Amino acid sequence: MASKLTDESVLTVPITPEGDPKASNWAGDTEVGGFGVRAYGTGRRVYVFRFRTAQGRHRAMTIGAVSEWTTEEAREWARLMKLEVAKGRDPCSRRDDEAVVIVRTGSGSKRGTTRLYAKLPGHLTINEIIVLLRKQERASP
Repeated sequence: MASKLTDESVLTVPITPEGDPKASNWAGDTEVGGFGVRAYGTGRRVYVFRFRTAQGRHRAMTIGAVSEWTTEEAREWARLMKLEVAKGRDPCSRRDDEAVVIVRTGSGSKRGTTRLYAKLPGHLTINEIIVLLRKQERASP
């Protein structure tokens, strides 16, 4: 039965039998359609956002590893991507066109919120990225 994914539940998604590294199991979230976790035979689990483009093409976008993202962070990212799809955009084709910086505060169980800075092409320079990273380093305890 489907349920809302949590940090604990994503670790219980069964991995596929070893031997086929491309085979995976899927567990979808009930809160955000298309958002879920894919578990591979290698033991790797990743958050994924699945969607259909305005042209009807099925696409899947890996958000990140379960070990690096909290479920809420990944769910929020999926919500943002879902808004892009609703506007008729394909987030997979746009991700290389945007400069995105994700900075986490703390580490491990003391990890804080994710700060997401995204601007359209030509609006975020390397220098701006460096400034954002330095600001975040100073703000971290």
